[in-house]
Amino acid sequence: MIFVALKMLLGDRTKYAGLLFGISFTSFLVTFAASYFGGMMTRSFALIAENPSVDVWVMDAAVVAVERPINLPASTLSRVRSVEGVRSAVPLATAQADARFPNGRFQSFQVIGVDDATLTGVPLMKGGATVAVLRAPDAVIVDAGGTSGKLETPLSKADWWPLGKPHMNVPTRPLIGGDELLINDTRVRVAGQSEALPRFPPRPLIFTTYSHRRANSIAGTAKADLRACHGCFGRERAYPRETYRGGDKSPCAGVGRFQGGHGSLDVGQFRRCRRRRDHAFHCRACRFRRHRSHDVHVHQ
Repeated sequence: MIFVALKMLLGDRTKYAGLLFGISFTSFLVTFAASYFGGMMTRSFALIAENPSVDVWVMDAAVVAVERPINLPASTLSRVRSVEGVRSAVPLATAQADARFPNGRFQSFQVIGVDDATLTGVPLMKGGATVAVLRAPDAVIVDAGGTSGKLETPLSKADWWPLGKPHMNVPTRPLIGGDELLINDTRVRVAGQSEALPRFPPRPLIFTTYSHRRANSIAGTAKADLRACHGCFGRERAYPRETYRGGDKSPCAGVGRFQGGHGSLDVGQFRRCRRRRDHAFHCRACRFRRHRSHDVHVHQ
């Protein structure tokens, strides 16, 4: 019977090859789905698991995942601290940025900005170092974040910051303290590596102070660089900076003639006009009068 079964199975080679391919591909899909699900269930909450001392996390009501937060206005921190029973509250910012290595290679990082005073949110350091190294000028802490071979810098100094083509295929070594990276035209110095939990999906991490991230625009991408603007009737709204480039979809479309060197207007740069009943606002920078029909007026 076994001989007959093998003869029937191997008699038609086309069907036999298709059968093997189907079984192999199905096994791959099942294994991939199981591993993907396992990684999501064990690594997707790494940011919260690294901070067990935190009792309550305050996020925007529209946030549906920890890894995809929405920036809050600066006034939110003061509001949280004023709640009765809150002993302390510190900010924690996350964003995405592309770093350039000395040989010209680019690598995407998740940037995590921690509180300057307490450095809450920085995991343990490798080599017995302390998180206080993050207070040095232009200092950052890097972590593999579950990846391998992503934090590599050229071994020879002759391949650092080449003037011609990038030196991609050169001997490399892991990043160590003192190495430099370039993020959004801002030089940062690696102060050490941490022992953070692996991320899902895996990606390298950069830890920096909250003030360093804001002052030097380390994570100044359109997705994360939000500006709080004063809207109608005293409300605060946050819009990505890229929405102020003009066009029909811009909240201030039609005011392009007021471009100047003022930059984005912050909260409080509109003053209430008490002489008119239509609740108009006047821009202190260029005296532009904004009525109810405009959501916000911003200079390019």
